[in-house]
Amino acid sequence: RQNVDDFIEKVKSIKTNNVAQDSFIPWDIDSKYSADHIIERGHLSVADNVTFRLQTEALRCFGFNGKGYQKGAWTIPDKTGDWVWFPRLYLHNNWNNSLSNDGNHIYEKATNEAGKISIAKQLEDFRKNRNGNCIVFAKAKDNLGLNLLRYVGTFKVNENESNEEQIRFDKIHDKEDIR
Repeated sequence: RQNVDDFIEKVKSIKTNNVAQDSFIPWDIDSKYSADHIIERGHLSVADNVTFRLQTEALRCFGFNGKGYQKGAWTIPDKTGDWVWFPRLYLHNNWNNSLSNDGNHIYEKATNEAGKISIAKQLEDFRKNRNGNCIVFAKAKDNLGLNLLRYVGTFKVNENESNEEQIRFDKIHDKEDIR
């Protein structure tokens, strides 16, 4: 019990010092998952563990001005061909997507015929637009069970390692500038 009391006093002391130095930032769930501080900083990075609760917050980093969005991908309207993708990195409907242990590859795997048809169409689209990069916010649950979108990097389709059953994406950046 004394250890707990000592720890609480230490936390209180740290807070008091931070308030006195004007460096205390209170925890606020609404601002924690807001894009405002990311946009102000000018970039997002895997190392910063950037997470959002809503797709619109992630998309705001790339010029989205709408009120809502609930699709799996969005093309950035800056003529680069880049797009933002929100994959579920687990088994879901037509897909069993996964992130490699080192975080350098995403595998979009079809689990049925509908998925294979979609992969064939996607590969055809990628071949027409080779310049587009894929900015990935993976869907996952946090410790409290909230669905979050975590920036895991910017990827490019690896056509040589893709086939009719899966598309392999290779990481090309750990950091992305705000647009």
